Amino acid sequence: DREDNTIEVIASQFFSRKVTLHSIQTGPNPRVVFQKTIDDKCGAAFGAVLANLDPSPVDPTVLDSGSTVPSLQEGDAFSHILVTSHECTETSRRSNRMGATIDVSTGSDSSDDLKNGGALFAYRVPRGKGWKTKPWSRSTVASGFQVQHQLNNMIHPGAPGFVYSFFPTREKKKPKQRPLLAVAGDCSESAYLFRPTEYDGSSCTEDQESPRAVDPSTQYKLMCEIQCKATVGSIAIGYEDFMHADQENGYAKLYIPCYEKGKILVFAMGSGEDGT
Repeated sequence: DREDNTIEVIASQFFSRKVTLHSIQTGPNPRVVFQKTIDDKCGAAFGAVLANLDPSPVDPTVLDSGSTVPSLQEGDAFSHILVTSHECTETSRRSNRMGATIDVSTGSDSSDDLKNGGALFAYRVPRGKGWKTKPWSRSTVASGFQVQHQLNNMIHPGAPGFVYSFFPTREKKKPKQRPLLAVAGDCSESAYLFRPTEYDGSSCTEDQESPRAVDPSTQYKLMCEIQCKATVGSIAIGYEDFMHADQENGYAKLYIPCYEKGKILVFAMGSGEDGT
């Protein structure tokens, strides 16, 4: 909030299995002056980052996005909190379901996302002062991340790991361009890329902050899965040219570590046009 002397810290609490917000009053004697549980039915919340999935004027601004990929700078606006729920469920059935929205104030979930493995959630920040009093609607961006059990990851395995928002080029091509999402699968032994997609409008209400509304900004589809057959704990993203390899300038490079194999895989994005 630009109008007060507090900063808000949003935490994904793994062992407490919840997402929380704390307001810290700045000054010579900092202290917590307000606290709120955003969601206590999210499972083992692992990573949390700020993201601007709805590039329109919004109230809150970034101090630190919490991500190692600085797609949002200090002072930028953000609309959502992205949280990975690091579950260690293993089943023979795998799914990637998108767009299920629940009312986190009551926990009335219309899906069984956490029964099918880990999930990626997006929480919309209520407008204005509503972040203190209104429920934060939770949407399921993707679910069904499964642990691939091996001898090397038998102690506290889980999936997915961290999530990152980024753009395919250093400079956005459109003012209201939504970011791509990258997810480190951790013990799912894969990395995942998601691209934004348009919502068809069915069952959508005009009020995006309604707990039962489908949030169009959180509609994403799996762009590709990079199967590494090793633990993928994190992902790095940059835009500088990678050595002397054939590549298009200015496009994102993804650096994906394969822990047990002692390797780092590098993937370069491009325009998709031939002859470049």
